[in-house]
Amino acid sequence: MIYHLGSNRDLSEKVAGMTPHRALMEIGRLSDKLAAKPKIKLSAAPEPISPITSGSSLKKDLSEMSMEELYNL
Repeated sequence: MIYHLGSNRDLSEKVAGMTPHRALMEIGRLSDKLAAKPKIKLSAAPEPISPITSGSSLKKDLSEMSMEELYNL
């Protein structure tokens, strides 16, 4: 905040000429303004593609399959 006031002489002179109560209010507003987080710009990238599947589905649960069925997957 001190850097901002030092860089903006008009503002610092304006605050210096105010009553103490009014100057505190102005410094509070300036503090809120300087502490605000910048807006995050969203990416222009397209949405990710959905993964390709083989189209086949298992008819049995793996835990119910015999060893021969597991080897033939």
